[in-house]
Amino acid sequence: LILLLLVLLAAGVPISFTVGIVATVGLIGLLGPARGITSIVQMHYHLWNDFSYTCLPLFIFLGHLMHRSELGKELFHFARLWVGHLPGGLAVATLVACAIFAAMSGSTVANAAVVGLVAISQMVAYKYDRRMAAGLVAAGGTLGILIPPSNAMVLIGIAAEESIGHLFMAEVVPGILAFLVLSAAAVLICKRTGAYEPLPRASWKERLAGTREALGCLAIPVIILGGIYSGVFTPTEAAGVAVAYVLVFVLLTRRVSPAKMADILTDSGKTVAMFAILVPAAIALGNVAAMLQVPQAATEYIAAAGWPGWAVILGTMVLILIMGCFLDGPTIVLLTIPTLAPVIRALGYDMLWYAVLVVLNTEIGLLTPPVGMNLFVIQQVSGVDLPDVVRGTIPFILVLLVVLVIVALFPSLSLWLPRMM
Repeated sequence: LILLLLVLLAAGVPISFTVGIVATVGLIGLLGPARGITSIVQMHYHLWNDFSYTCLPLFIFLGHLMHRSELGKELFHFARLWVGHLPGGLAVATLVACAIFAAMSGSTVANAAVVGLVAISQMVAYKYDRRMAAGLVAAGGTLGILIPPSNAMVLIGIAAEESIGHLFMAEVVPGILAFLVLSAAAVLICKRTGAYEPLPRASWKERLAGTREALGCLAIPVIILGGIYSGVFTPTEAAGVAVAYVLVFVLLTRRVSPAKMADILTDSGKTVAMFAILVPAAIALGNVAAMLQVPQAATEYIAAAGWPGWAVILGTMVLILIMGCFLDGPTIVLLTIPTLAPVIRALGYDMLWYAVLVVLNTEIGLLTPPVGMNLFVIQQVSGVDLPDVVRGTIPFILVLLVVLVIVALFPSLSLWLPRMM
């Protein structure tokens, strides 16, 4: 089965079909043709017949809607008015815009594209290093899957059968930490190189005016996170309310034309269709591994070998980091979590904490060639050569690795907020 998976991936078969084929072959081999095919069909039906999982297509549509409605300009202008006067202020404003947009879209690609279209040209105009600007937006875009709502966390919740609401809360503090450390690194780089032009401090009148203009955007993360944390909404209900709010907002403000809405629905439908096949297929593949007793065998082997738990965590992190050089985040999550989750729980670790480590690791994978998705997105929206984008991201990859180590050493950063719910 592993060989078949590798052959299909190397042949360029779409990942959703690859996983579906391997899972179907495994179920047929274990259960016979009739029961195997029936089983995988039933898995698809039962998964998407669960109301709680409809938050995934809703958040996907929300991400596409936010991307195409060009809200990045308002967010960047709002952030620039408040922090633009600081040393490296435009870099910090870029990360503020990334963080706010991340709390609305849940998509790292949309985050990097929307903010990058506005921020990179602004930073270059104020004498910021072009490579650093591109690398900063590529790294800032990864906040899209670390700050809730996160599509990656929805997938982990489905694959590991964990509360999606608790997973969202588990990534809040690490997400804020990543934002703060990335901001500090950007300011230090700007001060050390001197490659920036200070902006005048905005007046309070300008700041208040900019804030009023951005209130429509700023209300979105309040609706999503406030609703979930206060218990008013489930994650699925929060997704529905957020989609309804944004639809009304962008239509009333004429940010989206009927023609553009048709394109948004088409693009969202394509993405949802891919996940509609991939998610249940990956869970089916996890069931095949369970029937073959792979998690049990791995746990018994670890116990017999006397490996400490931290060594197992480190080994899986290295594996995911390597996979990140070749696969995208959702694929990594769906290929690893169904098999790894029972092992992690058997070792006595909290799955909420481990999920945050996985998401942080897949963030780094989005910045590593040859398949670093954010690198290609930034290259397309900025016109900066890909090698320069890669070089610009290196300092920020090191920063994210530091954040990964901190979260690994201090699990309470991920766990205290979910435990308060």
